[in-house]
Amino acid sequence: MNSIVFLNAFYSDKRGREQIVFENNGTLLKTKIRGFDFSGEDFDCLSIQNIKNQESLPFNLSKEILIDCKLEIAFHLPVIVSGEEVSGILYALIELGQKSPSGGLTHEILKLSLKYADQEICSLGNSGFFEDEFLLIQKKLDDKTWIKCCFNCLYSDYHPAGQGLFGSMMCFQNMKDDYLKVKSKEDFFKIIEKKDRFVQETFLCQKFLKRIPGTGYRG
Repeated sequence: MNSIVFLNAFYSDKRGREQIVFENNGTLLKTKIRGFDFSGEDFDCLSIQNIKNQESLPFNLSKEILIDCKLEIAFHLPVIVSGEEVSGILYALIELGQKSPSGGLTHEILKLSLKYADQEICSLGNSGFFEDEFLLIQKKLDDKTWIKCCFNCLYSDYHPAGQGLFGSMMCFQNMKDDYLKVKSKEDFFKIIEKKDRFVQETFLCQKFLKRIPGTGYRG
């Protein structure tokens, strides 16, 4: 079972900005906002808990899901620099829009910034996915610098059909040899349902091995 990690964060909307804390077990996110409990597997699907009357609440919801707000989250992650491990902080700024006529959100923005030593590397915030924003940051780092987390693990991958904003990586630690043999989408579909579990990009376990370019479906 994953240990609990507490993520310092800020919540803001038209009513103001305040500090909150996310309780994160590697799968489920929990927090309290203005006295109300929320939980979800992704930052854009935080559902209010144990409430029936949604009138006069101090935030906006769409079918019990938190919307129309900004979240600022700090992930403490190790960064490898020329073979040495240093402390790093990955800041995520997530902006969730209002409910659109189609039932989704008017917009959803994610921007990441990595701070370590005296460096700060920022993504562009154009994609709305941790995968793409992570890749932008990694491309700005030199070949000897990388973030030590599931995103950069040898045995992690994404579903070909796509993924959510955060937390939808698949872990293949339980079938390492089979995963390393994957050379095509067809190969990947043969093992995809045998994955060990879903993990968050920012998670890190003791079995971590650095990803080799060209491995698995995502390369």
